[in-house]
Amino acid sequence: MVQDGRLIDDAFQRSIVSKLDRLYQDLLVFTPPPLLFGTKDPERVTAPRGLYIYGDVGTGKTTTMDMFYTSIPTTSKRRVHFHSFMLEVHARINHFRRTHHAHEDPVPTIARELARASRVVCFDEFQVTDIADAMVLRRLLHEMFVCGVVMVTTSNRHPDALYANGIQRESFMPCIDELKLKCECVSLDSGTDYRKLVRESARVFFAPITQNTNDALMAVFARASQNARVQVNGELRFLGRSLRVPRSARGVAWFEFSDLCTQAHGSADYIELARHFHTLVLSNVP
Repeated sequence: MVQDGRLIDDAFQRSIVSKLDRLYQDLLVFTPPPLLFGTKDPERVTAPRGLYIYGDVGTGKTTTMDMFYTSIPTTSKRRVHFHSFMLEVHARINHFRRTHHAHEDPVPTIARELARASRVVCFDEFQVTDIADAMVLRRLLHEMFVCGVVMVTTSNRHPDALYANGIQRESFMPCIDELKLKCECVSLDSGTDYRKLVRESARVFFAPITQNTNDALMAVFARASQNARVQVNGELRFLGRSLRVPRSARGVAWFEFSDLCTQAHGSADYIELARHFHTLVLSNVP
């Protein structure tokens, strides 16, 4: 990939790739414990130690993890944005509580279901910012590790900085300790933000707001969508609600700044947009 120009040779990324290769080789000879329905405790085995990759934005953490994920010769794997994963976990917990007795603990069951579906899990942008996630994670990750799940994750923070200054953070500390035990923590801080290099090679910001700049945005929209038919006022439905998309075509969406950035939207909305669209055009930014 370096030779054909798709990647830049980066010594810092090479060091991460070598550690991911170590994990790859370990996974080739690892036999996960059986997770049978009706058994309370899985057979305890020593799973390969995962990797926790942290560092500044744009340094290639996600790229290196994605190459590792693609190369793993198993279907029992999953790559997911961490916030999306936590939304799913909370939904699973709510469903469990509606369908089971009040005294039953949902976390071990959910952990086993997740482990049964994916023995290798790759999280992108691991972060913990609220107490609800923190209190669930401290037990969920432990149960997943007990089931033999191998974890690789990217984050902008070292594990010691997760949930910093959070409410009841002392209750979350065992989770941090277990993360550091089950995953090798490695820094990818090359000092180069490759996203900026890409942006510098293509014009993506047009000012001031005039008819000419609006025409330029329309040209960008048409080029990115390959002149596909435009859908007007489409809707994304998720988590029991909907998000209006003023204009969209073949993976490209167009929003007014006021529609997207001054309304009551949360991270779940933006993640849903990212799932459906590879390019976003934002007009009339004040």
